[in-house]
Amino acid sequence: MTGTLLAKKIITRCIQKKITLCGAESCTGGLVSSILTKIPGCSQVFKGSIVSYANAAKIALLGVPETILEHYGAVSEHCAEAMALGAAEKFNADIAFAVTGIAGPEGGSSAKPVGTVWFSLYVQHHILTQGIPRKKTWKCQFTGSRLAIQKQSALELLQALLIIISDE
Repeated sequence: MTGTLLAKKIITRCIQKKITLCGAESCTGGLVSSILTKIPGCSQVFKGSIVSYANAAKIALLGVPETILEHYGAVSEHCAEAMALGAAEKFNADIAFAVTGIAGPEGGSSAKPVGTVWFSLYVQHHILTQGIPRKKTWKCQFTGSRLAIQKQSALELLQALLIIISDE
């Protein structure tokens, strides 16, 4: 399914269910938000996002604790969760998404190779039904060019958003 089709389904379901969204993006540089905002009517449910590429921005704009970045790094489960929580608090949205990773072509290591991407979804208590987890965090390993990794990351996140919203 294309990003545009996923986004259309996400926005439509959010409007129907009166669910608001927001995000925090690092390695995708706002690509997820760009795809969502191409859909007419998205302003009814999409509150905004923060592109926090630098660690200083993650700290200042999303409240990611410096200790998380020091101990685990920006490309980690802990950072993705802190980014999603920070976005949820900043925008007061029902569901917040976060993505952080290494799109390359440089910057990888043996522990975190290029293409390592962490995702997190944070769901506010008042919309928790049918066993939806309060937070969901996962890692993917993508391959290809920088742009290919960014696109794969955006599609992965949009698919996860659609699943969470459909289960709601």
